[in-house]
Amino acid sequence: DYNIMLTQWIQLRQGKLNFKIESFPVQELFNYMKEKSTSFSMKNIQLQVEPSADVVKADRVLTLFMLNTLADNAKKFTPEHGTVTIYSQSGPDYVELSVKDTGCGMSETQCTHIFDHKSIIDQDGALDQVQSHGFGLMNCKGIIEKYKKMNALFQVCSIGVESVVGKGSRFFF
Repeated sequence: DYNIMLTQWIQLRQGKLNFKIESFPVQELFNYMKEKSTSFSMKNIQLQVEPSADVVKADRVLTLFMLNTLADNAKKFTPEHGTVTIYSQSGPDYVELSVKDTGCGMSETQCTHIFDHKSIIDQDGALDQVQSHGFGLMNCKGIIEKYKKMNALFQVCSIGVESVVGKGSRFFF
């Protein structure tokens, strides 16, 4: 499944894949994410996926790709006995999906540049030698930018991060 998602993302970047926009329950994707709990428990991290009644209008595969990317990053930067939580919340014209962790967190400077097109460098020593190239986050940002160009309906689309060093992070779109 992950390879299929990556292949479709490459095709999208090359202009060979169109978005398949449809309305679907967020819970369908959350059920898939729950199936990944074994990879979290192997690292002694608890994965919590909160139930959702929200329905989104989006590309199902690319939405799953973004959720999966954020969850994998959260797992990478969360120490043993930590928690990663996936949930949604809705407003009048949007549904926001979030991945929150109790990991190492990031500084304000790191948050400001987290979606930049460059390797993520741990300048504050908070990541304990965990390295990342940031390609997954760049891809997520690219998907959001493509949504915004597609239709006025998607102008509310955004991706962001909130974080506190030593307490964790929340990535959302």
